[in-house]
Amino acid sequence: MFFLDVDLEEKTVASEFIPFALRNGHYVEVDVSDCMSTAEIMDAINETAQREHLPHEDFVKFVLVGEMALASEKDLDYLNQWIQDDYYTVKVTDKTKIRIDYEDYRNDASLRGEFVRLVQADEVLSDEEKAQMIQYGIRALEGEEIE
Repeated sequence: MFFLDVDLEEKTVASEFIPFALRNGHYVEVDVSDCMSTAEIMDAINETAQREHLPHEDFVKFVLVGEMALASEKDLDYLNQWIQDDYYTVKVTDKTKIRIDYEDYRNDASLRGEFVRLVQADEVLSDEEKAQMIQYGIRALEGEEIE
């Protein structure tokens, strides 16, 4: 709801938003770049929630962001189950990217290694397109959902 203050003598109008909802929504990005496990991600979410002073009666969406190592482990289903009772409604989503050191795959005799070498050797693709294609390919090979 907006409150309007009209001063006819001064010929001014001022407006102020007055919150009246019982609950508010929060979109909170959590940088998990240094996390290697679901437990470390849980700690990062807790630290962010405390820093943001999120009321427990509100709607909260935690969005995981940053670049994670390929060997890192994250279980979104477990994270959502773990935090479900902390807020009125809460959801944890993943927008992280995989941090890839292409040199690690130069001599790798796996399907991932062959895929990275083939994409890197393609002269038609730009460096940005190669990085995105490799990220999607490795995510697909790891069984992750690709958006």
